Amino acid sequence: LILMEGEEQYLASLDTIVVPPKSSTTRLYPVPGRKLLIKAATDGSSGSTSVDVIVYGTQ
Repeated sequence: LILMEGEEQYLASLDTIVVPPKSSTTRLYPVPGRKLLIKAATDGSSGSTSVDVIVYGTQ
């Protein structure tokens, strides 16, 4: 999870989250920002994978 500023300019790394299969996590980050970069990757296991991301915020 990376906080962005402007076009493709990394500002800060907020977190790295490891989520076991069939589980979920919720995190709160009290930081200003309007743009996040969210990357998802698997551990190399076989089979299908999917990631759902919901981001809530106020302006």
